[in-house]
Amino acid sequence: MKKIVEILNKIQMFTYDVLEVISAIVLSVTIVVVTLGIVSRYVFNNSLSWTEEVCCIMLVWLAYFTAGLATVSKSHVVADFLSQKLTGTAKVVQSWIVRIMEVFFLVTITYALIKLYPSVRLITPALEISRKIYYIPMIFMSIYMILVILLDFLNDLYPGYNCWAERQKLRDKENEAEEDRRRAESLASVDHFMDELEEKSNE
Repeated sequence: MKKIVEILNKIQMFTYDVLEVISAIVLSVTIVVVTLGIVSRYVFNNSLSWTEEVCCIMLVWLAYFTAGLATVSKSHVVADFLSQKLTGTAKVVQSWIVRIMEVFFLVTITYALIKLYPSVRLITPALEISRKIYYIPMIFMSIYMILVILLDFLNDLYPGYNCWAERQKLRDKENEAEEDRRRAESLASVDHFMDELEEKSNE
């Protein structure tokens, strides 16, 4: 089982890196399309009819891709006024209850989306493509987030294989080293400045 948990964590980190790249591409495309829309309207006085629809699709996809990234990195906005006061077993129980509620919510959303998906018949007016394209990332990323949360359960049961936690520790160490380097440079520059002042005063 430990080997399976290790493999699952590696798969999660691979998918995280892939989603990060895809999200960056989607954001770049959105910026380019918005720029094209602005230029075509205010420079050439010929508004492109499809830019708004593309941006809307891209923003929906980007929102769910980044939601998946935030689930892995645990960077969602949370109200932690209760969890900060809990310690030991109480904090673990509270964490498990929250995760169970998250899984229940995501399973409900996924089920509703899968039931709704076949009934979507509308098409976009400018691009003339099915509006099902809006629901694709919702379904897949909801399933992805469920799997991420379930893996968190396994990481609690079999600690030591959480690749994301290890990556964060490494990044924290690198950030601390960078801060120490900048602090040392700042102190050195101050010392140099004070030495120059002292030399001038002696003259």
